[in-house]
Amino acid sequence: NVYPFWPTTSAGPTEADPTDPVGEYGQSVLGRERVFSFFSERNQTPVSILRINYAIEPRYGVVRDIADRVRAREPVDLRMGHVNVIWQRDANAIAIQSLAHATVPPCVVNVTGRPAVSVRAIAEAFGRRWGIDPVFSATPQPTALLSNAEKSDRLFGPAAMSLDQMIDHVGTWIDAGGRSLAKPTHFAEREGKF
Repeated sequence: NVYPFWPTTSAGPTEADPTDPVGEYGQSVLGRERVFSFFSERNQTPVSILRINYAIEPRYGVVRDIADRVRAREPVDLRMGHVNVIWQRDANAIAIQSLAHATVPPCVVNVTGRPAVSVRAIAEAFGRRWGIDPVFSATPQPTALLSNAEKSDRLFGPAAMSLDQMIDHVGTWIDAGGRSLAKPTHFAEREGKF
């Protein structure tokens, strides 16, 4: 995410809002955008820049991280109390469609699910599924790393996969013994040290 922390009571920053990444990883992503923008304009090459967060699938992502913690009866960190999530297939479809919108200077699009969702609500959904009372740690902060995907929805339509479907697919995968990529997202990190 290349935006600063944003109030969780809002829809999140749009592509027109200022960037101010938290931590080195976010800074490196913004640096990559700047390189693509520079060469797009210098060489008159149409480019689409997609700001994707958080793409998930059954083996990886924020929803999987939360599910694993609930299932293991480990605390779910609520410091980053809200997240945007999008199914990886939907993000991939948007990436392909974005080629038709490439411009000079680059067309920048936030690609994620709308609206931001409560981490607690995701954990509680898995808790209901498995008959487990989720354990929580920390207090949700009034800000989070969010993105407003209104532009994406206008250009490509809303993501096909709903949050309830994502939770069901991830839960079904886990119930069937499906493996994890074992690469935690560290989505609750607020210092930018991933």
